[in-house]
Amino acid sequence: MSDRVAIVGGGIAGLATAFHLAAAGVDPVVFERDDVPGGIVAPPIEVVDLWLEPGPDSLAARKPSGADLCRRLGLTLIPPGASGAFLWTDGGLVPYLSGTAFGIPGDVGDVLRWAGLSRRGRVRALADLVKRKRRDGAEETLGELLRRRLGDEATDLTIAPLLAGLHAGDVDRLSASATFPELLTWEQTQGSLIRG
Repeated sequence: MSDRVAIVGGGIAGLATAFHLAAAGVDPVVFERDDVPGGIVAPPIEVVDLWLEPGPDSLAARKPSGADLCRRLGLTLIPPGASGAFLWTDGGLVPYLSGTAFGIPGDVGDVLRWAGLSRRGRVRALADLVKRKRRDGAEETLGELLRRRLGDEATDLTIAPLLAGLHAGDVDRLSASATFPELLTWEQTQGSLIRG
């Protein structure tokens, strides 16, 4: 008789844990409240005639554990296409800024061209260039950092969806230092996320 382990939650973390336990000879039993496992990594949904991924459709290549797990599962990794990423807004699909780090614009011109943001949202994001850097070193979430530097609109409409896709999580619950320490470094060394 093999050991059995109960896993509460059939999201990506629970399913990955079950996979690793099974590979080690342990019998995992996954308990999931929803009809479909996967958590935020949900199956595509159809909106009119367009199939959309409601959850992440990619992973960060800078963290090899995700790619390694995909290979062990027999999944084929497909490099991103040249078409870029798009964001669904009230005005329809708009392209993400190309060449940006994590959806964060790299200069003033990028902010001015930032599709999907109102004029007010762009002006608020530009405040990142003159805001003082945080000095207390207290832990903050990724969402808190982004809102403090770039504002609610930029965070909620353009950056959070991309980062949620990368981390399969809510930016308001993810630690900035654990998920993107680069952003904290940019703030400390450059005084800005945009200049980072």
